[in-house]
Amino acid sequence: MLFRSYDPIVGMVPFHQSAAQLRLLRAPNQIGKTWAGCAEDWWFLTDTHPWRKRRSGPVKLWIMLADLENQYREFCEKLHALQPLDVLAPGCVYVEGEGYRYRGSRQVMLRNGSQIVFRSGEGSQIAVSSGTADALHIDEPPKQPHFLEACRAVLHRDGPIWMTMTPVGRPVAWLRLRVEGDVANGISPAEPWQQHVPLLTFENVHTHRRGIPTRTQASIDKQRNRYLGTPEYKQRCEGAWEGVATGRRFNGFDPASHVFDDYDTLPRFVALRAGFDWGESATTQIGYLLGITSLTNPTIAVLAEIPGVDKGTPTTDAAALVAALRGLGLNLHHLAGKDAGIWGDINSAGKSGAGLSVNDLVAAALASHPDSPRPPLEVQIPNKKGGSVRAGESALATAATEGRLLVHASCARLVNALAYYTGSESDLKHPLDALR
Repeated sequence: MLFRSYDPIVGMVPFHQSAAQLRLLRAPNQIGKTWAGCAEDWWFLTDTHPWRKRRSGPVKLWIMLADLENQYREFCEKLHALQPLDVLAPGCVYVEGEGYRYRGSRQVMLRNGSQIVFRSGEGSQIAVSSGTADALHIDEPPKQPHFLEACRAVLHRDGPIWMTMTPVGRPVAWLRLRVEGDVANGISPAEPWQQHVPLLTFENVHTHRRGIPTRTQASIDKQRNRYLGTPEYKQRCEGAWEGVATGRRFNGFDPASHVFDDYDTLPRFVALRAGFDWGESATTQIGYLLGITSLTNPTIAVLAEIPGVDKGTPTTDAAALVAALRGLGLNLHHLAGKDAGIWGDINSAGKSGAGLSVNDLVAAALASHPDSPRPPLEVQIPNKKGGSVRAGESALATAATEGRLLVHASCARLVNALAYYTGSESDLKHPLDALR
């Protein structure tokens, strides 16, 4: 069974030859990463991989596209260009300009009984959380919950996963942590992913067997020059993890300049503050400790990130705040000074709170703590008048542009939000609400 045309470039060969169960192809734009992923798709479905073997018989392959609605047609064009001859089952067709169709839905059925089912990396998680597959191809970074559900569906059958991506347009710090861990903080990778990062060089773009270059040096130079000096250069031209999104709300925030490691480099602060966006799980709750230099045009330094925990309580929230303070050599008395304080978003504690808010219950938990000042600290309600959210974001954006917003490197969720938030991503809004 022959491909219509696929001769991998030299830079892709190690990815194809790898025997690892979990493979990540993190590559620059226009180097052929999606083509490589599509080749893997057909090889798996037809059991014709030149370097790998799978169990015999029909298999189900999930292909997860980060944005199914907008990527499907273009992805299917590449998949169809590599489609082996006479492989589709009766009734399965490729429609030019639309993609593959089988029985009225977006899927591919082969004569040998193997099947491709497409999944979306955003939107409802219901389709991703149900069913299982024998293998998974992820093209471009999905949202974290969708990634986890899709991987679960495949690893349940001990199947392989290959991912092709350029880290642009979505926060991927969570994925980097999962793949690489964090050596500095003693965090190991969640799974044994094998990474392949081919560089955009003339030597890498020669074909494997024929030796014919797929790109000219001039076209490579043109691509590099197009992105030179932009925040996405390293991602689009080197496949790097780091970068920021285009069209983002806080375009003055530069992780290279505004993220710090050493507390001793900070200016003197006149007040310490804490802000929380309450939630029901670790993914929806977050809090921050920050220092400010004055009440007018202050330098704002975010000192610590205080995540929520699943099934947490006001008591655990209060304990987390105290622990964050102690980690900085501080205590609750530092939040009781002039212009200091604690703010929390308006959330009802439900029936169990007997009509009280989360703010009330956290304040009560803090009051019973041995470190509590007298009178006890109050958890204040932020300004929620019309336009206040936009005004608060604008103030933070201005501070970032003027170099007055500094964030400690440990505040990973906030760094992601500042780097990628464009105004519509609800999963990035919680850290910004807590900071605001």
